Amino acid sequence: MKMHRLILLISMIYSLAPISISGAEKASEIIDKAAAKFSGAPSISASYTMTSAEGTSSGTVVFAGQKFHMTAPGLLIWYDGTTQWTYLSAENEVNISEPTADELQQINPFAIISTFRRGYNAKLVKSDKSTKVVSLTAQSKKSEIQIATVTVGASDYLPIKIELKLNSGRKVSIAISGVKIGKALPVKVFQFPSAKYPKAEIIDLR
Repeated sequence: MKMHRLILLISMIYSLAPISISGAEKASEIIDKAAAKFSGAPSISASYTMTSAEGTSSGTVVFAGQKFHMTAPGLLIWYDGTTQWTYLSAENEVNISEPTADELQQINPFAIISTFRRGYNAKLVKSDKSTKVVSLTAQSKKSEIQIATVTVGASDYLPIKIELKLNSGRKVSIAISGVKIGKALPVKVFQFPSAKYPKAEIIDLR
């Protein structure tokens, strides 16, 4: 369950204050270009491996705009833009909720790319022919994620790695591979397929 909680602690970072120094301007431009890749795609899929003190967990994610579907060992999440379904295989139960914007900050590990602009300062760490690395530092000590270091490809601006330092001091590293831009997907891809889990206990938290 600790690894499940880590997955749910991966946060969106939203709406950064105006940046004045040239290095930070370049940093924000890099993340903006990566975000444009995501927002302009009909859908995107990727594999990821998350490593923390609790261990290593691998999974996949598919998303289109605000909608996404994540898989991890023992955990499946669907979000169609309004409703979220979280299925725990060990308990054979699905929790249904309508998460707020703040709650959504704790779910999608890739949303940090497209919604990074509130309450964080950007700094360019590295830029060469192969990769670009940007560090996002929280302006508030109360933020769940204190530092997010995002590595993207220099040519395509697609994510390669995301490293997080949480408020608790815990560190999480997410290696990303197989990022693919795909076709538009029907909304049912991002909704709980109840017919597949007829015996699942439904817990409606709305």
